[in-house]
Amino acid sequence: MTLNDCRDYPAVLPKRNFANREQLHPAMFEAGLGNRGRYEAGSIELMKELALRGLGVAFMTRVGLEAELDSGRLIHVPLLRNRGPIYSELGLFARANTALPFAAEVFANGIRDALAVAGEADVRV
Repeated sequence: MTLNDCRDYPAVLPKRNFANREQLHPAMFEAGLGNRGRYEAGSIELMKELALRGLGVAFMTRVGLEAELDSGRLIHVPLLRNRGPIYSELGLFARANTALPFAAEVFANGIRDALAVAGEADVRV
């Protein structure tokens, strides 16, 4: 599915402080959609609720939608840009040239392991 395929539906967009908004924004301009978001949400829960209520198409990752995807209440359709999927980057950021605090390292390893089990590509710690 491309962004042009979504042209006739109200868009539910993440606020600009979401990492995936940085990836989505240029793609929307390339598709001639500019700032056509009808709703802008600052939380995954709000985006999910707007989509569940049929108020628009939410542009987001699968993170936080597991129960709704498993139950069939929502579907995830990857977007294509230039004939390839738009990937979102998940990151844990820390100060350069220092060791991660123990809790952050355990958390990062847990994310890496969960994504590896889920079959996600390019998992690095």
